[in-house]
Amino acid sequence: MPSLSPALEALRPAPARPAPRAAAPAGLTLEAPFAELTDRPWHCWQTSSLALVSLAAMEGAADETGTWGWWVPTSPEQGLERLQRAAAELGWPCFATLQPRGGSRWLVLGASSDTTAVIQRDEHAPVELPLALRLRPLPGGGSTLRWQDDRILIGHGLPPALIERVAALPRLLEQAWH
Repeated sequence: MPSLSPALEALRPAPARPAPRAAAPAGLTLEAPFAELTDRPWHCWQTSSLALVSLAAMEGAADETGTWGWWVPTSPEQGLERLQRAAAELGWPCFATLQPRGGSRWLVLGASSDTTAVIQRDEHAPVELPLALRLRPLPGGGSTLRWQDDRILIGHGLPPALIERVAALPRLLEQAWH
């Protein structure tokens, strides 16, 4: 994961992932349950379907496997505004903002404002949004902010540009909370 400012680094809790189990190509470490899937290609495509993206968010709202997480000192609404401003400053297109359930807010980035990448681990797996940032309110104030761990995308035949964009998501957080 790219290095961040000391202020943001202090806010980042440990990622919500199982312990490392297997080595991936190029010496990276994959986390269970992804380690045994390195030889299977995943499906990946661009979509302009807000219905598909909304459904993926509703199905994946509770799944934090393979994500990084930070505590941020804002409500989900305020955090979403900060992320949208930061994306605009960086020239990163926003495909959609969503409110799947429980007061959470999602920002889905895209290849353009009209499309975003979706992935599926196999034809029976749920559709996932690798370019989504998820803000969930916390009872004591603030929010958790979660995003895809780019390392679990490696070794599945996904486009390198997608993996690079997911790996760059911490730049957006740095911009939003600098």
